[in-house]
Order: sequence, then C-alpha cells, then structure tokens
Amino acid sequence: MALMQTTSRTRWVVVDLETTGMSPAKGDRIVEIGAVAVEDGQITETFSSLIHPERSIPYFVQRIHGISDAMVASAPRFAQVLPQFLAFCADSPLISHNAPFDRSFLDFQSTLVTDAPLPHAHLDTLRVARLLLPKLGKHNLDALVQHFGVSLSAKDRHRALGDARATAEIWLKMEAMAASEGKSLLKGWIRRN
Repeated sequence: MALMQTTSRTRWVVVDLETTGMSPAKGDRIVEIGAVAVEDGQITETFSSLIHPERSIPYFVQRIHGISDAMVASAPRFAQVLPQFLAFCADSPLISHNAPFDRSFLDFQSTLVTDAPLPHAHLDTLRVARLLLPKLGKHNLDALVQHFGVSLSAKDRHRALGDARATAEIWLKMEAMAASEGKSLLKGWIRRN
C-alpha cells in the first residue's frame, strides 16, 4: 500500500460491512453494507443494503450482527449492489474502523465482479485513534463510542449503517480534537490501496 497525502477534501464516505466471517479468501462474504457521506462536517446522505452472500451465514455470526439467512434470501447479490455503492461513493475517499478488514472484503468481492479492486483511498479510524488517544487502552468501536459519548443503540450495533454512523461521528470528533491541537486529519496521510 502506498501513502497518499490529501489536501482540502470536503466529502468522505464512511463505510461499514457485516460479513459471514473473517476471511474473504476462505469464502466469507459481505451480507450488509452501510455507508454515510460526510460533507463539511455533517452527515448528508446514507446508503445501506443487505446482500445475499451466496452461502449460508454461520449461526455464531448471525448472533453477532443479527442478520439471518432468511433476511438475505431475497437480497441482491454483491454484483448488483456494487454499481450503486460506487455511484454513492463517487470519487470520495473512504473511512472505516479497522479499514484493512472492510477493505479486504470490498477489494476481494469487487475483483470478482470487475477484475479490479476499489480505486478509492481508505482511512482507518482505528489507526488514527491509536495515534490520537495512545492512553485510551482499547480502541475498538465500543471503546471509542463510550469515550466520545456517541449514541449507538444495541439494535444498531453490529449493523452496517449503525456502525457507519457511529464511525462517522467518531471521525468528526477526532478531527475536532486534532484541530484543537492545530492539526488536520483531512490534510494528513491516508492509506491508498
């Protein structure tokens, strides 16, 4: 992965996925994608879709995100959702919490459909949180939700759109925190795949 420096960017897309497991290379697939557009410090649009994974969702995974085989039985396939997701993202850089996980699924499944990974730059809020809050201890989404006082109901936790909204709010709070120290996350380094 190369590093790319950004300058004045006003629109970012925060994305979260729910999956059948941990490894796209071992056959796991996306079952839900949620994204929020952030423009000039505000959440302006949302995108969400269940996705038929073309395989069964293990029961222990269903217990985490609450998405069952019945819920995705009539959902569109990833190939049908990808064009809509790409249109929503346009040329905006992506933000995710634990971005390497989400990016691995997006790139793997995008490559199956288009023979190419996503072209978007991708920023990892987990990495940024570790740099900005080294004394916090844990930097998982739950710890950051609690630290920043972000509202995330139990029914929205581990659902893609709910987690994307929470990640967007955390990102905005980290950007404000960095700005108060005379820094800008938007003018910093982001990972480009």
